[in-house]
Amino acid sequence: MIFGLSSGRDSHMQITLYQHHLPGEVRVFRYLSPPVQADDEVIVCDGWYSSGATRGYCRSYMFLRRWLHVLATFGHDLMPAEDRSHGFPFAFNCDITTPHYRVRDKLYTTDLCVDVLISASGRNCVIKDREELTAMHAASQFGDLWQEMALREVRWLEDLVSQGRLVDFLNAFAPFPTAAIPCEISETAQRRLETLGFVFHPSYPRYA
Repeated sequence: MIFGLSSGRDSHMQITLYQHHLPGEVRVFRYLSPPVQADDEVIVCDGWYSSGATRGYCRSYMFLRRWLHVLATFGHDLMPAEDRSHGFPFAFNCDITTPHYRVRDKLYTTDLCVDVLISASGRNCVIKDREELTAMHAASQFGDLWQEMALREVRWLEDLVSQGRLVDFLNAFAPFPTAAIPCEISETAQRRLETLGFVFHPSYPRYA
């Protein structure tokens, strides 16, 4: 069951994301401004985020039905801004994840290792760390369903990019920002899985 869903912007809700990284780490992010959009398809949150000396405006599209979390980065002019520090300039980091499971103001998901990095134009991409997904599956960290759905989502994203439809896809859920929210995304906290009451999605068991 999904609790407390509303359409549009809730003036009071602050989302906390619990993102499980295999095998046993959980990264916790708190979005200190209310969601831009919150419905039964996606939770969209904005905020300023700092990583080392780099500071930018970020938007998170956290999908409740797709196996996907998209982090879009924008410059101070609110145009998609490319990160050039990883060998491929990208403005959209698409984490392949289990569908986000929402319990009130909390979201739970597992990162499935694979990243699809996409250029600012939305028309070029590279796939990163697919071998880590294979290794984690081989080590029995999860069952066949998660691997199958992760690889299916990668193929779907590749098709979306090849058709030049990524930006339109994201804008259909929440148009890109035209004004920045004067609010930060919290520093990342790291916890061990066994110390949290982490909730795996009941519709997609870990070992199915």
